[in-house]
Amino acid sequence: MTWLPQLDASTVVLIQSPDVFANTKTMRLSPTYAQRGAEGEYWLVNNTGGRLRLMLMDGAGPSHPAAVIVPLDANFPARAAAATRLWRLAMSRPERSSSNQVSSQRRQRLALILRALDAHQGGETYRDIARAQ
Repeated sequence: MTWLPQLDASTVVLIQSPDVFANTKTMRLSPTYAQRGAEGEYWLVNNTGGRLRLMLMDGAGPSHPAAVIVPLDANFPARAAAATRLWRLAMSRPERSSSNQVSSQRRQRLALILRALDAHQGGETYRDIARAQ
């Protein structure tokens, strides 16, 4: 079982940290599943937030300081969120509960609601508010 990080945005891609980052920590993680592949090692790590998929490339491993590769593609927010989950796990920081997180769709809806309320209190009609949205 391997996963393709270019297709699965929740996979965190790790490389060995460049020497210029002297304060980088080693990952004190142990995988619940590990498999060697042509590109590197595939790890599955379980934590309170669920499973975290890792792909270790170019000498990355638990005994070396690590760096995360986050491509600037359409999946950047999901990749950055997965990297943050890994950082919290590696640094023994508590996982944020999902009930405290607001989805981007809900944020957009809340922004529209606030704009509509503001316009209504400013004397706009509902028809004008709907056209503006």
